[in-house]
Amino acid sequence: MRLARALCAHDQHDPKINAIVTAANLNLLQLDYDFQIVDEGSVSHSATGFLKQMESLAKTFFLESELQLITNAGGYAVVECAELLGHFLSDRGAPELPITAVRGANVLPRLEELYAEGVPLVDEHTGRSILDFSEPLLSAHVQLGAGPIAAALAEGSRIIICQCYDSAAPFLAAAVHAYGWPWNQYDALANAATAANLAQLTNSLNSLDDKSDLLSMLPPVFELAADGAATILPLLHQEFNKTGLLESLHASVSGATTLSNADIRTDITDIDLQTEAYGSLSIRGVLGEAPQQDWILTAIFADGFCATALFAITDVNALQRAEGVKASLDSLFQAAGFAGQDIRTECLQPLEDCSVIYLRISCKSFLKEPVLLFIQEIANYAVRNESQEFYLLDAPLQVRRTTRSCQVYMDPDVVDVSIDTRTAREWY
Repeated sequence: MRLARALCAHDQHDPKINAIVTAANLNLLQLDYDFQIVDEGSVSHSATGFLKQMESLAKTFFLESELQLITNAGGYAVVECAELLGHFLSDRGAPELPITAVRGANVLPRLEELYAEGVPLVDEHTGRSILDFSEPLLSAHVQLGAGPIAAALAEGSRIIICQCYDSAAPFLAAAVHAYGWPWNQYDALANAATAANLAQLTNSLNSLDDKSDLLSMLPPVFELAADGAATILPLLHQEFNKTGLLESLHASVSGATTLSNADIRTDITDIDLQTEAYGSLSIRGVLGEAPQQDWILTAIFADGFCATALFAITDVNALQRAEGVKASLDSLFQAAGFAGQDIRTECLQPLEDCSVIYLRISCKSFLKEPVLLFIQEIANYAVRNESQEFYLLDAPLQVRRTTRSCQVYMDPDVVDVSIDTRTAREWY
């Protein structure tokens, strides 16, 4: 069984995903979307980039009956996302394609009810209930384990749309469904979970690779065998940084030796990536352990507002002028009554022999009004002083939300999960 996991912007189509599906003969494609908190403090309803992606993948799903897709593209509107996809596929000749909406991950409307039922909702770092925090709570999503996804696969679903899941859940669900593994086949599950974690790291390392061709930046393809063996496959002679992957994996657990996922804990003390034929890497030495049994609730709180301005200075005395600009801005903000606000100024020089200096000024405040005033002052300053050697980049400036997150461990039994599988035509 071949699997790939791709990390996607919530509002964009990614041509690399089409390339990997075309070249790899996949059984499972996992698309993870990054949802952004917008200015008003709300979360995007669903990933608009998912439907854009499906415009180019629809034909592949029609032709390749073994391909299945699992995604968190549903966000706060998983049913709406399934309906839009059903409409789209029906109009393109695939009305019988089974689509599943997995609901229940969004527990924001149920927090008071859960607390009243005795669910503690305690932040693991502070020991306080998340309901006691004074900051506005923007979202509360539970990272679902593999069980609901495996159930949807057992119903014959081809595309499974979720709100939120544990990062390894799609790989584990696909393996359990394909091979009939029991949930206590820990070493095999650990290999699959390690593959899912390495998939994210390989995506990141590839993006930093100095190669400019598309091939080097494609998401990695993993092969899981019925006996639990897991291998990273080199697609058309892809090369993987084995040492970098292992170092990144250990760094991701901050010096610990255990990867913790919803359905498995993985001991990576003796992990190794062994080079096999044609440049493939087999995952060796990981051991599986029983999970903690709890799922993770991630609560995101509003933490204020921020804005950043970037000036470019290109004259021969760029560094000296940058120091002068910094001093004049400091005086400007002091006179405008910014005392007590978090305003930072930083000079950035890309190369030692480069005559361009970038001056970055940022403002952060729990209130929106000081940040709006910061933008006003910066914009006026830029207009008064603009020249060919000194100008503001990326205008107009914008206010952005800042957030912080808390994690709460929850018993899966208190999460009401709904698995709704219908054909595309029935969703439409």
